[in-house]
Amino acid sequence: MGLNELREKYFWRAVFVEFFATALFIYLVTTVLINLNPTTTGGATIVQISFAIGLAISVFIQVFGPISGAHINPAVTIGVLINGGCSIFKAVFYTLAQLIGAIVGSAITYGLTPEKRRGGLGNLSISPDITETQGLFVELILTMVLVFTVLASTSSDHNRKDFGYANGLAIGISITVAHLVGIPYTGSGINPARAFGPAVVADQWEEYHWIYWVGPYIGGALAAVMYRFIFSWEKKKPTHEIPATNGNDHGTFTVTTQ
Repeated sequence: MGLNELREKYFWRAVFVEFFATALFIYLVTTVLINLNPTTTGGATIVQISFAIGLAISVFIQVFGPISGAHINPAVTIGVLINGGCSIFKAVFYTLAQLIGAIVGSAITYGLTPEKRRGGLGNLSISPDITETQGLFVELILTMVLVFTVLASTSSDHNRKDFGYANGLAIGISITVAHLVGIPYTGSGINPARAFGPAVVADQWEEYHWIYWVGPYIGGALAAVMYRFIFSWEKKKPTHEIPATNGNDHGTFTVTTQ
């Protein structure tokens, strides 16, 4: 499908859902992150933040997945595009909706948070003891894990079954794991929209901000290419031509062996 999609109401509804879901998600992410202070009693820990973010995604997939697919992440959208799950037009509009939603979500956090607690609105930063290159590859690898999980959870290859909410939960768990691993290194962006929204609203642009775009985009694209052409590939079942025996029909019919 291509330009014809733009004439359909369902298309614009799905685009709006991506905007709305991303705005809600970024609001939750930035709100929980501004309370990250493990040395202060009552501050959220890395474990609490990781599970809050992962469970939020699981809920949003259940709620919004049937409407838009609940990408909520440009890196996921590029992965779905490469895997053949959406058109280029949908990918472009989804990405724009996600980026705008991220700004709106960050702005909501800004407006609802006392000034002295806003800080950088959870703006991403790499640990002082790692290099930009290391940070880039952390983002790349963790995004690959996420996109692999998304593609596998929404696929029917290799006799995969649709387990309903469990599929969304698997994606949420992958995000939880990514944050448990990545927060001490890069803050675990794994989502260009998540990096973009707080940076715009807080007007804080680190010189290494680019890693939160390049890493996830490359990671998402690599995961999709590998999944589509390697991991989802299934051996074709052999067929045998057997003479037909029904009356005067001397043709053949095909039997597929299991």
